[in-house]
Amino acid sequence: MEGNFSQGGKGYMDELKSYITARLLKNPDYDLDELINEFCYGYYEEAAPFIIDYINLWEDNISKYELWLYDDSDHPLFTDELLQKAGNLLNNALKAVKDKKEIFKRVNLVFLTYYYTKITRLPLSTEYRNEMIDDFIMQVRNQGITELFERTALDYSIKIMKESQYC
Repeated sequence: MEGNFSQGGKGYMDELKSYITARLLKNPDYDLDELINEFCYGYYEEAAPFIIDYINLWEDNISKYELWLYDDSDHPLFTDELLQKAGNLLNNALKAVKDKKEIFKRVNLVFLTYYYTKITRLPLSTEYRNEMIDDFIMQVRNQGITELFERTALDYSIKIMKESQYC
């Protein structure tokens, strides 16, 4: 098991991974789907069904591919169709908790992983791409995230996002 050692934390689904790890260390016979549901309904509240569907969307599609730890957003897994479905689920999740500031922030953290993938797949010449990156970075900073790339300063990561596709 490996955790996120970045100063700001906030790695992909870290809270869920920590919850599952703790529960399975206590009892390795727990049902994984039950743990995911239990966590999501407690942590994401009304957004839980959409977050669970989002997790399952990736799980259902990931087995078709051989993945490496550092695959970029041009990996064949990330099709336009799959990203559209993911985006719809996360937008619905955000709408479900729009009036709950803390829960909205939790869901937005999941949304940022999708948003990053969407942005980095855009050609560099895409109109408003840099503005999307600026919006993304504002949200990243609001979340307290300090790294996008492992052991790399956030400002450098922003520079790379603006200068290269699929970073």
